[in-house]
Amino acid sequence: MELAILNLNSAEENASFYSKLLLRVMLKKLGYDNWREVEIYKGENGKPFIKGDLNFNISHCEKVVLCAVDFNNNIGVDIEKIKEIPKDIFEFVFHQNELKIYKDITKEQFYKLWTLKEAYSKYTSKGLSENFATIDTTIFNFQKNVIQWIQDEFVYSIYADNINNLNIKKYSENEIKKYYD
Repeated sequence: MELAILNLNSAEENASFYSKLLLRVMLKKLGYDNWREVEIYKGENGKPFIKGDLNFNISHCEKVVLCAVDFNNNIGVDIEKIKEIPKDIFEFVFHQNELKIYKDITKEQFYKLWTLKEAYSKYTSKGLSENFATIDTTIFNFQKNVIQWIQDEFVYSIYADNINNLNIKKYSENEIKKYYD
């Protein structure tokens, strides 16, 4: 699995543009001859896909973009900045079993759970249409399919069929810009 992290210098509104450009840069590195012309389609619930057996998923938050690509391996990713916990959404986000466990949840725990649920829902192609409160991370064996880490006040989560052989590449905005013409 190829994973790219892009740190932007420019405004957050450019993150969507740069996420698409980052995907195309990754396609070029994977040997796609027509990487500039690859069409991105939307599936059920709006999950983007490329025809064929290449899977990808993208998330961006503020000035950070996370993109994962893999052949024959379904992927869901999410990134969120750690900030104050929006306590008014607990009942909409957490399963009853999780509410019992996380009564005094830290910001880091909250965003690890949130990004895990969002990555999982993107993996299942349901996205934000999925009711997060129905996903019980205390029952499902998420650990074998998940990679999570915290870096620079951001929580990164990846949910995939196979998380072995993860190759992470970090890019700057200037490195990505040279591919755009």
